[in-house]
Amino acid sequence: MNKHQFYRLTGSVLAGIFLFCGVGQALADSSPSDSIVAEWNKIAQDIIQPPAMPGMPMSMGGTSMPAAFVYLSYVQAAVYNALVAIDGGYEPYKSDLMAAPKASRDAAVAAAAYSVLNHYFPSAMLAEKYSASLAAIPDGTAKNDGIILGEQAADEIIALRSGDVLSGDGGYALPTPGPGVWEPTAMMPDGVTPAPPMDPWMAVLTPFLRISPDLYRPGPPPALTSAEYATDLNEVKDIGGAMSMSRTSEQTEVARFWTTNMAIQFNAAYRQLAASLNLSLLDTARLMVMGNMVSTDSLIATFDTKYFYNFWRPVTAIRRADTDGNPATDPDPMWMPLVMTPNFPEYVAGHGSFVSAQAEVFTRFLGTSMIEIDLESSVTGTMRHYSTADDLRTEIVDARTWGGLHFRDSSVLAVNMGQQLAEDGLENHFAAVPPMATGKHGSGGCYISILQ
Repeated sequence: MNKHQFYRLTGSVLAGIFLFCGVGQALADSSPSDSIVAEWNKIAQDIIQPPAMPGMPMSMGGTSMPAAFVYLSYVQAAVYNALVAIDGGYEPYKSDLMAAPKASRDAAVAAAAYSVLNHYFPSAMLAEKYSASLAAIPDGTAKNDGIILGEQAADEIIALRSGDVLSGDGGYALPTPGPGVWEPTAMMPDGVTPAPPMDPWMAVLTPFLRISPDLYRPGPPPALTSAEYATDLNEVKDIGGAMSMSRTSEQTEVARFWTTNMAIQFNAAYRQLAASLNLSLLDTARLMVMGNMVSTDSLIATFDTKYFYNFWRPVTAIRRADTDGNPATDPDPMWMPLVMTPNFPEYVAGHGSFVSAQAEVFTRFLGTSMIEIDLESSVTGTMRHYSTADDLRTEIVDARTWGGLHFRDSSVLAVNMGQQLAEDGLENHFAAVPPMATGKHGSGGCYISILQ
């Protein structure tokens, strides 16, 4: 028994343990590193968000990173619902699929993932991968039933989210410039025209696990004339500048580590965790749908707040500190951050909310805050280990300050927001239930489900 399995089991003693048993091989589909759930998660990730070039924080193709989490949520929801229909044990996600305990899990997973991806990103390459997946499954009734089930699961999710608009301005218009007001920090290739704001549609997207985008919107940022604001500005000015003499080499690497693509970074972490714990297909799918939906909802909450308050970024605030009315701040017209500033408002910090929400996903899934998670960055080419959920939360607050991207209090507030929305969302979705309560019975084996 490895440390994650021990933590998960001991953590479950407090939450309640149910042992579900069937009559065949419920866990036979869960290979350590190449389960079909992980395989199709990687296929989806590579189609939706192609890997970045070495040393680059973002990929140059595919969708935007926020949109990637939305599409991955679609895929993982269909896969999860199909497996719940076969194995039972958990609440499905807004699904009315009938129980299909004799259907092939592998066929259902492949058909569910492919059908969602083919709806949004059809290609010959995708069709070839699907044909290869099906060819590896023995022909017969179980395979045919699995394909039908997977297609039905995909159709449900596509219909459920048919009103989503994952592009455009979402009704957003740039505010009138002035002290404290965000202005685009990126330019078009001509070097003169401001680039359009990034992903304002995200602020009005319907969340997956809650009711409205503004449910967790906090109060306004600190007043420009406040001591709190001056403290935050002076800290990021000192340690977050490109030419900072206060920042250590370790702090610089941490800041750069967290500029990698989060959709790629965390979906890779889900696959690694599933492999290390030898999770069943259903538990792997559950981890992935939890992670991607919580990711999406955390980003919706932060984009709602960003585009509601339109608070300026440190790079603008520091250069124009002579306009903020605060005697404790001084301008530096030449100041540049260590990390390139994204083209959307500062308050609140998206990474803070996102990473904190992910920490809660791992905590809930493992049954302990001792998460022992490894994350990789394509930007630094390094891996970092996080023993606890709080380690993740502490580091992301520091990283965004050290990179010159956010005021510290903005990240702290975002961390609290992310944890709360993840707690609330996971409290009401993906719960373990006895198979007899749903009429859906797994087709064999025994496995532990945790009531969290």
